[in-house]
Amino acid sequence: MARRDRVLFGATIASLIVVAVFLAVVGAFYSPADPHVLGVPVPIGVLIAIVGNLALGFGGAWGTGSRVVPAVTGLVWLVVAFVLGSSRPEGDIVVSGSGWLGVSYLFLGAGAAAAAVGLRPNRLRRRAGSPAAPSLDSSLGANSRR
Repeated sequence: MARRDRVLFGATIASLIVVAVFLAVVGAFYSPADPHVLGVPVPIGVLIAIVGNLALGFGGAWGTGSRVVPAVTGLVWLVVAFVLGSSRPEGDIVVSGSGWLGVSYLFLGAGAAAAAVGLRPNRLRRRAGSPAAPSLDSSLGANSRR
């Protein structure tokens, strides 16, 4: 992998990590929100966790061609979400584990992050005219058939 490609790959992962932190923080603060649409409760934080982690994982894997990206973004999301779900010495907590919304946010968000890694997102193909993305997997020797 050329130096320019490595720098671009690193910048891409760094920006996706920032997005993962943003999704975890926003979803954590919306996790207790339970608005009703036509009488049906809609868990905003849980939707942000599921859709956000799947979109970030699949989009990052498709854009970079590497399975490392959804693993890294999922791990970052998980760490931030669990930190916000643990109580501080003062008793403050953002994501409460006592209700179904907080538990659903943590477990379904972690499941969506794991699904983004496990559902083989590296098999998503780019269009024929787009340039090939650098793959960290190939530099690690996983796909060394060239």
